Order: sequence, then structure tokens, then C-alpha cells
Amino acid sequence: MTDERGIDPFLTLQTIVTDAVVGRVTVTFFVLLLGFVFVAEQRSRYRAEKLAVEVEELATKLERSRYSRLARPHPHDSRCTASASR
Repeated sequence: MTDERGIDPFLTLQTIVTDAVVGRVTVTFFVLLLGFVFVAEQRSRYRAEKLAVEVEELATKLERSRYSRLARPHPHDSRCTASASR
């Protein structure tokens, strides 16, 4: 609805400023929210990578421990004692 000059009577300076402020606040809020989401995702990925490295180190340590146990004879193993060869 417009008046005889083609101007919307409900479009006042107050309405224009209010709409602009609300729009900017909304966009700013979502940009900040998206920034926090990106930072949280980055931290999560960093922590997952760190844990993956730790798991790999523990797996290597366990595998080395198993190999060392296989290489050493057990003290109660009759195949490796001197009394078993007599």
C-alpha cells in the first residue's frame, strides 16, 4: 500500500533502522555460533589424532612385549631346563 507519491506510509526511519539492526545482530550471532562450532570441531579432531597416536604407541609397545616374552624361555618350561635333558 502506498500513498499518492508512491511511498509506503508504514516504512518509517524507525522501521528501517530496527530492521537493519535486527538483521545485523542475527547475522553476527550466527557467524559467532559457526565460529565456535568450527573451533570445537578443530579441537575434537586434534584430540582424536592425539589419541590415535597414543593407541598406535601402546599397540607397538604391546607387540614388542609379546615378542620379548616369546623370545625368553619361561622359567618353568621343561623344554628349556637342564634337568629335562638328563
